[in-house]
Amino acid sequence: MNQLRAWLYGHDSNSVSRFKNDNSKGSDVISRHLADENNTKESSGGSGGSENNFKRAILKIIPLAPGDCLECKLVGSGVMMMSGMIVITSAMKASSRKAEKVPLKGPRKTLYYAICVGLFVAFETAAICRLFDLGLFTKHMGQAKLR
Repeated sequence: MNQLRAWLYGHDSNSVSRFKNDNSKGSDVISRHLADENNTKESSGGSGGSENNFKRAILKIIPLAPGDCLECKLVGSGVMMMSGMIVITSAMKASSRKAEKVPLKGPRKTLYYAICVGLFVAFETAAICRLFDLGLFTKHMGQAKLR
């Protein structure tokens, strides 16, 4: 997977493996690595400083374990949040439509709304837990995969 990521984003595969061997906290290692890259680009006249400053600001809020990908974490959390929004939007649309075949009345309406709200809460909770490495998504410093 790291080789694929290196090929897609043009990263050096050795820089990914360096994070796994370090015993300090993951966000500190990533921050240090980004600072080294930023210093290298500034000395060579590169224009990637604002991107690294943005990543550094995000890493102050979002924990990043060794071997974890910031972009993957943001996209995965965003998809889960949007899935919850789709579920709750469909529930609101169902209440306003005039269904001829399957009307939402009585216990069926209550059950439908209960399921939609439950799914919304589940998707949003999973997104927050993924983003901040809580609960099921907690990673230990030497661990690169979920249990």
